[in-house]
Amino acid sequence: MPIRRRMQKQTDSTWPSASHQAKSPPNSKHDSPNAGHKSSPLQTRPFITSVEQSTQSTTGLSLQAQSQSTQFDLTQFNLFANHSSQLNPATSTAQATYIQRECGVDESCPAGMEYASSWDNNDPTSSHSGSVNASGNLSYGYSWGQQNTVGIDNDTYMSTSSGYNAGASFNPNNGQVGITGGYSQSTQIGEQTDTRGVGGSGYLDFNSRGELEGGGGTANVTANGTSINIGGGILVSAQPPRLDTDGRYIVTWKREYTVSAGGGHTNASGRGGSASYGGKESTTGSRKFDTQSAAQAFYDGGVWASLDPEDASQLQAGDQISQTDSDQITGGASAQAMGLTVGANITVGDSHSVEVTGLGNQRVSVKVLDSSILGGALSLGAPGVSMTGGLQSTDSNGYIVTFDLSTAAGQSAFQYLTRQGQLPPGGRGYTLKANIEGSQTEESSGFSLAGTSVTNKNTTSETTTTYAADQRTVEERTGAESSGVTVPFLGSFSESDQLTATDDSSASNRTYSVSSNVNSSSTEDVNKELARSTGVHFNSVSNELANQQSRRWTVTSSFSQAQIERLVREIRRGNWNHHSLIYESGDGADFAAEVRAAGDDWDRIDRALTAFVSETGDSGLDLIRSTLGISPRYSLTLQGDPYMTGEAGHTALAQKLRGWTTRLDNQTSPREVGAQIATELRQQRTRLTAISDPERYPDLPNELRGQEMTRTEGEIAELETLQTRARDLVQQNNQSDQMMSVDPSLDPTANSCEMTDAQAVSLEWDAINAFETRVTNKRTDCADMGNDARRAHWIHRGAYTQGPRSAYETWGERHWYGDDDHAAQYESAKSALDSGNSAWQKAEELWGDYRAAKSRLEFTEPAQIVGTLDSTLGDQLVKTFNKFSLARGLYQTALRRYDTIREAHPEAVNNQFYAYTHGHQLPDELKLE
Repeated sequence: MPIRRRMQKQTDSTWPSASHQAKSPPNSKHDSPNAGHKSSPLQTRPFITSVEQSTQSTTGLSLQAQSQSTQFDLTQFNLFANHSSQLNPATSTAQATYIQRECGVDESCPAGMEYASSWDNNDPTSSHSGSVNASGNLSYGYSWGQQNTVGIDNDTYMSTSSGYNAGASFNPNNGQVGITGGYSQSTQIGEQTDTRGVGGSGYLDFNSRGELEGGGGTANVTANGTSINIGGGILVSAQPPRLDTDGRYIVTWKREYTVSAGGGHTNASGRGGSASYGGKESTTGSRKFDTQSAAQAFYDGGVWASLDPEDASQLQAGDQISQTDSDQITGGASAQAMGLTVGANITVGDSHSVEVTGLGNQRVSVKVLDSSILGGALSLGAPGVSMTGGLQSTDSNGYIVTFDLSTAAGQSAFQYLTRQGQLPPGGRGYTLKANIEGSQTEESSGFSLAGTSVTNKNTTSETTTTYAADQRTVEERTGAESSGVTVPFLGSFSESDQLTATDDSSASNRTYSVSSNVNSSSTEDVNKELARSTGVHFNSVSNELANQQSRRWTVTSSFSQAQIERLVREIRRGNWNHHSLIYESGDGADFAAEVRAAGDDWDRIDRALTAFVSETGDSGLDLIRSTLGISPRYSLTLQGDPYMTGEAGHTALAQKLRGWTTRLDNQTSPREVGAQIATELRQQRTRLTAISDPERYPDLPNELRGQEMTRTEGEIAELETLQTRARDLVQQNNQSDQMMSVDPSLDPTANSCEMTDAQAVSLEWDAINAFETRVTNKRTDCADMGNDARRAHWIHRGAYTQGPRSAYETWGERHWYGDDDHAAQYESAKSALDSGNSAWQKAEELWGDYRAAKSRLEFTEPAQIVGTLDSTLGDQLVKTFNKFSLARGLYQTALRRYDTIREAHPEAVNNQFYAYTHGHQLPDELKLE
């Protein structure tokens, strides 16, 4: 249909209102010379009455120096420059009016088809900025923008804005170079908005040797609700050498390549769809070295191992390299209505992983796993709130093979596998060890409100490994529950609990392992969750220790098959539901029904057990423990801590103990073995002192700390027994005994074979007496701290209180009216005091045993006791010293809690805290002697 235009006289009403940010023209009426001509084209030019241009530029130099002991800090040096300009047509106008007719040549236009428009607000702006600091970091940015507003009738306006930006940065210290740029345009007509744009960014990261460590880039295009984006990146990183639990130095590294692409469209009504693709190839590895210098040389080399025969052949026993290739495609749709947004998506993906483990002597074991993923998710959102839910299943299969890389056939087969992703035909160059099949189901949910988010995930999996040599099968079934909370400005918290049931066809019993992970920025939250996951009591944490940096704890334990069998019997008898309200929630009832229906089918029982834990997490584990009436032994791992190394640390020590025992059984180098044992003893006693300190691990419940201490004391006792055996063998072979005792000051038998028995024993007694003095001083210090804590408890519980209620009754008891400001602190103080009293009592028992043993040996013939005092008395002294140290630390914690409460209430100095003010002391009958 032809469009005819003719100019019409413009009236005042055709200009946009002030709310549209349009400026009033200097002449509100303008007669067009072409008025009345039907076919005249639009031929008007902007009428500009005046133009204003302003330019601003700024350069500056800031120099800050801080003086302290005549030393100056010039790191705050900064040079900056800025420039901006703007064209402001404050009084300019551009006027054009027309009537648009969408009708035939001979037709008259219906009413309402006449439109008038006016143009105003053409204000381009641009700016430059750049900076350089004392470290040499450079940055530069430039932007340009313009906005136009067009009025259409009295009720409609059109606004257009456009601009582009560009920037670059350079950080010479980190070797990082980055660029960014883009162009965008937005047009709004009435209620409709059209946005278009294109942009991109990229960066490169180099190390000090000029080698590429990382890089990446993104690009995106948007138009009319449609968006397309692509991206990619590379990352190469390694961690410096660190001492591993087996005493060797380990270097870990990672190399990763990523690519992504996606697109989507959303129409004006809020309905739309999207699709995305993500691909990743990553290689991770670890190498161990006997010396730190060798590990550092490998780390500094910068060319870390990859999946090729040459690198793989250098792997020592336990070293690993793994590579994973993954692809994922996601498609979805969304819709909006009445402020709500509903979305759904489906994800399809696959992955291929190769894990190479060194066996020593150029032999490697390779585990290959191929997995396929299918998942879906739903989402519901409104302004400030959203909910999500998803389900994902993974099926996998693979195998384990070994290669001898010292042979040409082994190298060829290994290279074929790593390049082609499958074993070479013909079966040459490798040995098939096992086949693997597995599946996993994961349910997830999430909720967010005003920045606070809560997530939950429930996972069950099954893996069957069949060994080729004897067709032995190992079936693993796992149930895991994890959750997390993030609160703005307060921090984050996450925890997970897992139970794994293992059935090895070659073993007589099934095994059931349990692990819990806790990670939080709140020390008290970690303490509570560790207690909940293990079934022990938590102890509150003082304010000064309550918010340390985030720490990640892992706690592991196990149930025996006999215990699980007893659990099944109790469930079938109905003797378990009174232990926990969880039984009434449905999960417990379903579990009980499945166990009763399973009969003797233990595969079915294990599936029910792991599914139950995946749904209930720590509550389900607590229900199992309470039904059995047991408290398992736990192993504790604190990420990055040298002392809390978990089961791996205990296993490594057990391997050393077995090795030393074998060497002593064979009488192989007893002097060398004794020296190694003495070194290990010092390390373990240092560890015992560290884990005994409540302030070092405020997030660890006291009961778990006590378990770890008891286990460590047992290991120390084994070491001391072996040390005595080594010393006896040295003396039998007339070798000089150079071994150290638990403390460097305890060296009672140096060159004892060259002395008389009396001289050697005299040296031993000197060392024992010297260490006894240290224990006596520690005991006195502990008693003083304990009496201070007991006095605080005595006063807070009402001693010399001048009012009707004690401090504890005022602020510590939980009342219906909520006057319990310090209830948690009082609970923590009482818990620490009770634990301190228990540790003091144990230390006193050890102290008494030591003195009794000493009195028996003081008058024994030197020949009968030479070389034995260290193991008989030295061991008791060390245990006593550590117990007094633990008690003192607990007393100090309790005292700090009480003092914190007292300091918070200065108004109570002559009431609840009258005894402090007037110096009343703890009665003698309540004191530690």
